[in-house]
Amino acid sequence: MSGFLEQVADYLHRVYGDELHRFCIVFPNVRAGLFFKKYLAQLSDKPVWAPAFRSIESLFEEISGLTQADDLTLIFSTFLKHLNNTDKATKLLTISISGAKCFSQILTI
Repeated sequence: MSGFLEQVADYLHRVYGDELHRFCIVFPNVRAGLFFKKYLAQLSDKPVWAPAFRSIESLFEEISGLTQADDLTLIFSTFLKHLNNTDKATKLLTISISGAKCFSQILTI
């Protein structure tokens, strides 16, 4: 049984064939686009131009003209908003730091 991305790659390859380079496919994240590219490459027996791939974040950045704030900026701006409530600000900072550590550990695996 093939997965969702494999089925989508198969369908698009069958329907559009060599014309896929005219499309831009938007995924929830970059990782999904990498897997889709792999499945699409397995379907073709000759070199073809791949469609453009975008993450939803990059699409929104392009459309809005804004850029996504980095994690540290988000943590400190939220912290500053709650600075007048010391208990809330301390809890928020503790949770943010431990969350950032968890994510950095996940990324190094």
